[in-house]
Amino acid sequence: MLSGAVSGAGRTERSRPFCAASVRGLQHPCAEAVEALTGEEATSKVSRADTCDNLEARMPAVDHERTIRDYFDACTAGDARAIASFFAPDAVHYFPDGDTYPDGSPQRAFRGAEAIAHGFGDRFGGEFRTRWTVDHVIVDAERREAVIEWSNFKPSVSPEARLRGAEFYRFDDGGKIVEIRAYYACPPGGPGRPYELGEFDYAGRGYPVADR
Repeated sequence: MLSGAVSGAGRTERSRPFCAASVRGLQHPCAEAVEALTGEEATSKVSRADTCDNLEARMPAVDHERTIRDYFDACTAGDARAIASFFAPDAVHYFPDGDTYPDGSPQRAFRGAEAIAHGFGDRFGGEFRTRWTVDHVIVDAERREAVIEWSNFKPSVSPEARLRGAEFYRFDDGGKIVEIRAYYACPPGGPGRPYELGEFDYAGRGYPVADR
């Protein structure tokens, strides 16, 4: 269960730095975080007397909720360049298996920041004029993970076309999104088939794949 900041109306909390065991032989829990976020060698910046609270004041904030909300604004605006800036180069956005674009064409996982930017900027936000709202956000800063609920409106399909969904996020230590798993509020089309993310390695990631 995520245990960090919770927001339903734009409220955010400052993310705490991700702690590691040591760096360059210096035994300090926050040393690697300092080096990763400041770009300076941690051994020249951190002493054993420093506490995590002291170091937090010297490190830049990583606001995962702000990243998510700004990313959704860029999707609604159809701004592919801005969308790409929120992602690590090899990020992956997964969708439910069998998903389609609003015109019915197949929609597979978007692999890479540029593919995500094209899919949401050029296609959804641009070609199909879809609009999103971020309705709830839960952030676990220490784990660099978040879960959100969103609403998606599709005026190019019909005035009443809308979709509700949820997404699971993973971030790297620089605050870039590395993975999104999207889930939709849709009834199953038939009870005898699996309903899960397309192209997602459930077994390899440790998920159960059979009823035991």
